[in-house]
Amino acid sequence: MSFPVVRYGKLTYPPLSRQMMELGKTIVETIRIAAVGTPFVPQDEVDRRLAICEGCDEWDADTMRCTRCGCWTKKKAHLAARPCERWITP
Repeated sequence: MSFPVVRYGKLTYPPLSRQMMELGKTIVETIRIAAVGTPFVPQDEVDRRLAICEGCDEWDADTMRCTRCGCWTKKKAHLAARPCERWITP
């Protein structure tokens, strides 16, 4: 069973089931990384990631969330675990 797509005004986010699954995976991977080192990236990398998000057409500036995956970008940008594919590709 999956939840319907979540809508906020004109914006559409992934189903809550997908958002929760992604959050769970991020938490597990963050714990795994924390066991061997720091789960956080340096501030200059956070700034670079947020600049990419701000230039993306799928980013919602009002909520600071990604409408593609539903993540809270201002929080996720700090984590080494499960980075957005847009942060990785040149």
